[in-house]
Amino acid sequence: MSQSRRRPPAKRQPRQRATSAKRNQRLLAILGVIVAVSLIVTIVGPPLIDYLTQPDDNSDLAVDENTSDPVEEEYRAQIEANPEDPAALAALANYLGNTGRVDEAIGWYERALEIEPNNLATRLGFARVLSNGGKRADAELQFQKVLETCPNSEQTWFSIGQLYASWAPPRAADAVRAFEAVIAFGPETFVAERAREELAGLGVASTVPASPTALVVAGSPAASSEQCP
Repeated sequence: MSQSRRRPPAKRQPRQRATSAKRNQRLLAILGVIVAVSLIVTIVGPPLIDYLTQPDDNSDLAVDENTSDPVEEEYRAQIEANPEDPAALAALANYLGNTGRVDEAIGWYERALEIEPNNLATRLGFARVLSNGGKRADAELQFQKVLETCPNSEQTWFSIGQLYASWAPPRAADAVRAFEAVIAFGPETFVAERAREELAGLGVASTVPASPTALVVAGSPAASSEQCP
C-alpha cells in the first residue's frame, strides 16, 4: 500500500454527542425545577391562599358587637325612660314577635298586659305572635279572651280561624265556623273575602252561620266598638 495516500479525516461524532448530552441534561434540569416548583405551588398554594383570605375572627367579633338594631334600641330606650309605659312595652313585644323572637316577646307582652289587661289590641297582637310561633294552645286562649269582650271582632275571628286551620291535625270544623262568622259580620268587607279564600282552601263553600258567636262564652261582657280591634 502506498504511504503517500492520505489518512481519512478524524470523526467528530463523539464531540457532537457530548454536546447533545449536555443540552439534554440542561433541559432535564430545567424541567425538574419547573416540576418541583409546580408541586410546591400545588401543595402549599391553596392553604396559603385560604390563610391569607380568611376573615379575621377578632374583626368579626368586633363587628357583631357593634351591630345594633335602631328600631329595637328606640323601643328599649323608651322603656328605660318609663318602665311602666304599656305602649312601649307592647311595641317592643310586637317588634320582637314579628321578627321571629317569640320567646323573648312573650315576657314583654305579659308586662304590658299586667299594666293594661283590657288593652285588646295588645292581646290580639300577643295571640297572633303566639300563633305564628307555633304556640297554638296559648294563642287560642288569648284569642278567646279577646272574643269574650269583643264577640263581633272580625279580625279576631279571622285570625283564630287561621289558627284552627294550621292546627296539627287541622281543626277544620272550628276553622270553618270562624271564617263563616267573619263573612256573616260583613259579607262585603275585605276580611270577608279573605275568609272565603280560606274556606275554599279547606274545600268548603261559604255559608252564613246561624250563630257567629258560638265560640264565645255566654254572658261575657261586650266592649264598645272603639275598644275592639
